[in-house]
Amino acid sequence: MRKLFILVFAIFIAGCSGGKGKSDYEGPYISDYFPVHKNTSMFYESPTLPALNQMMFISYTDGGKFQRVILFNEIAQTEVFENKNGELRLINSEQQVYAPEKMTANEPRLDILVLKEPLVVGATWDSSNGAASEITAMDVPVRVPYGEFEAMEVATVDKQGRGNVMYYAKGVGLIKVVYVDPNSGRDYTAELSEVRENVGLNLGFGVYDIDDEGIDFSVTNKSISFPTDGDMLAFLNEAVKLVDGEGILDGEIKSITTDRDAESMTVDLSRGFSGSSTKEGVLNCLAQTIGRFYEIKNVSFTENGKKTGNAEVYYAY
Repeated sequence: MRKLFILVFAIFIAGCSGGKGKSDYEGPYISDYFPVHKNTSMFYESPTLPALNQMMFISYTDGGKFQRVILFNEIAQTEVFENKNGELRLINSEQQVYAPEKMTANEPRLDILVLKEPLVVGATWDSSNGAASEITAMDVPVRVPYGEFEAMEVATVDKQGRGNVMYYAKGVGLIKVVYVDPNSGRDYTAELSEVRENVGLNLGFGVYDIDDEGIDFSVTNKSISFPTDGDMLAFLNEAVKLVDGEGILDGEIKSITTDRDAESMTVDLSRGFSGSSTKEGVLNCLAQTIGRFYEIKNVSFTENGKKTGNAEVYYAY
């Protein structure tokens, strides 16, 4: 059930659209109904299923691409969209990814058509698996906890009869979704309840330290507010200072490369970090701090591209 609902806001259909020729189209545009709000948290509440309560935040923008994080019920989802040539597509989606690593340049793994111009009543697009979407109405009066709007209504149904109805308000974005479950015969609704502007994404992380014997770890919980298009390396280097309070690591993190399929990451550092048990202990602390933050198990270190150590983060997912 969780896996099904975690993508409830990312329409699962791809295909083509009808309507008048795009060369004659004068709006409205996708950016009107699916705007990219930077440094803004959007909260949704469900009157029918509390597990659908969630928050969305745009973490990165990159030309026509943007990345957002969805958090609900202690579950995280990171998604990458592309708005190009009158089409909005979901091109990547990763579950359980909360740390805001930038994914807009990653190779697309999905090709899900979310919206397509012209945005007019009767416009349709079909997916290769037989699912279909249609703009069923414009300027529909919709009342949600956040306010009253005139919305565009988009309905989607797949071959199994599962579907949803999305309501988008101009200048706001998604304000309501109704998910239809044919198995239970019930509808589940989530509605926009609050918008917080000029805020960052609250990120919690544990800063790990090790005792003088190099045996036992201790952890101090920290948190930061990460803005849209924030500098993750700058943030992580602040974390390094917290881990390495005595200055054993006289350097900084230059880059981070992740491979989530292999549950591994490589952290490139600018100075020598091996050669003593103390330094190896600090490497282990860094592996714990950064690896757990990224939710990646295997952490390798390089010094200006050369291997300097390896530490594996052991923890329960």
